[in-house]
Amino acid sequence: MQHFDNLESSLDECDPLQQDGWKESSVNILIPTREQNLSGNGQQFTIEGLFHRSLTAVIRVVFAEWAAKWFHLTPFKQIWCSPGSGKVQRLYDELYTSDAWNDMHDALQKQRHDNGCDLEWVIAGLMFWSDATHLAQFGSASAWPIYLFFGNQSKYLRACPSSGACHPVAFIPTVSCPHSTVTSRGFNDYDDTPNSYHVALFSLFLDL
Repeated sequence: MQHFDNLESSLDECDPLQQDGWKESSVNILIPTREQNLSGNGQQFTIEGLFHRSLTAVIRVVFAEWAAKWFHLTPFKQIWCSPGSGKVQRLYDELYTSDAWNDMHDALQKQRHDNGCDLEWVIAGLMFWSDATHLAQFGSASAWPIYLFFGNQSKYLRACPSSGACHPVAFIPTVSCPHSTVTSRGFNDYDDTPNSYHVALFSLFLDL
């Protein structure tokens, strides 16, 4: 949460781009190539134009929406008992019914509230998804957005197109590098480079 707070405090309220929490950043990523690298981490590139939103701002807005009244803030376990055999079976169908969520919720409640906060402490389950999106029926315009879903919401509600459960939080820029700026053999010489590029940017976005 400290990273989220620092990011939010740096936003300029007078900038139209940042009024909805959007911010443009440049990041350095390491791309594996076929060239020898003593550090073993690949070659470093600086990528401009990564647009992203403050996750803290998104969490606050979503939890203030009407749909949040259906959020599960206290996890539980579901047990099914067969009416025929009487056999008891544990059901796993939602994130908030998992052992991991229950254990983390219990650990959170045991933490000391040193700041005098008397509000209920709950977990916000952040689920990220990303894939290439074709923007037009004709042409090659495309984007690579990162979406955020909340695991506190039932998967049956998240699947409804009208639920508003999908929240865009970042857009990964598409790059086209000359061969001479990447490796002596060319950017496309390594088949996994484009995939590694998006994986690296996705990971760095979570640290912003």
